[in-house]
Amino acid sequence: MDLACVSQSLGIIHPICIERGRNAEVWDQQGTRYIDFIGGIGVLNLGHGHPEIVNAVINQATRLIHSAFNAVPHQGYMDVCRQLADFVPVTYSLTCMLTNSGAEATENALKIARAATGRQAVIAFDDGFHGRTLAALSSMEK
Repeated sequence: MDLACVSQSLGIIHPICIERGRNAEVWDQQGTRYIDFIGGIGVLNLGHGHPEIVNAVINQATRLIHSAFNAVPHQGYMDVCRQLADFVPVTYSLTCMLTNSGAEATENALKIARAATGRQAVIAFDDGFHGRTLAALSSMEK
């Protein structure tokens, strides 16, 4: 595994290099099979290569790969926001903002909390992980 061009700030947990995955299993470059208990973390909790997800990705990729919603709005973003707003059992008006990571969501939550309260200080749980961005890191125990 050649890590010479990879930043050392990324702590490598497992000294293997995976090549492919299927369901809850991954294979390294030597063909050794492992059960994937961590690699996908939260964003891949449905496993690798699930046929319905693969088909949804292919379908979306043939229509639109990416568009920053704040630059050019698109219906898919609004549809997901509507589904989330309808799903949450609240009696008040709810708006959504989709982010691509927990750290980005944490950053925005901190901005919203500070703007709403006018205060800069936040309370966070000990030993919690809130992301690797500057504000998220500053809310964690050192």
